[in-house]
Amino acid sequence: DGYYIEICNCGILTDFCLGKSNREFEGYAEGVTCSWASLTAGTKLGCIARQARRMLKRRPPFAEFMKSVTPAEVADGKLLTNLTRRRLVYGDICQSFSESELEEILKEAGNSAPTAILIMQHRLKNKGQKGTFIPPSYVRHSSNSSIGEMYKPSAIKHAVSASTESSS
Repeated sequence: DGYYIEICNCGILTDFCLGKSNREFEGYAEGVTCSWASLTAGTKLGCIARQARRMLKRRPPFAEFMKSVTPAEVADGKLLTNLTRRRLVYGDICQSFSESELEEILKEAGNSAPTAILIMQHRLKNKGQKGTFIPPSYVRHSSNSSIGEMYKPSAIKHAVSASTESSS
């Protein structure tokens, strides 16, 4: 949904890994290769990160910021779907909230995803809630069976550090 950056070319390997393709990947290399394009991208990402840190330092305190937000009567369906889908990503902040909580937060945020994330960070940091990491399920093989069974690890509760939000 555009609120994090992932650098990966995994998509070209999907058919190969699933046994649907025997195609050779000419020029494919594991890891990062040093090229003008990667150096340029790294420099741009560094500039964006510095700019974001500066903006965070200038951000008003949470309570003051929230006075400028107009709550919505109804949560935007597409944004709610995106936030709910993020609950499947291990370690994502959305894992700490139920679907109904995400809907209420989105309405409180005036249907703004970045503001909703800020509210979630604030709640975890200041309201005494613990964050939740929900590991993905995986197939666990047993020695007495050739067929594995799906295993769902328990959720992990964790304390949220003060660095999650720079001003409160």
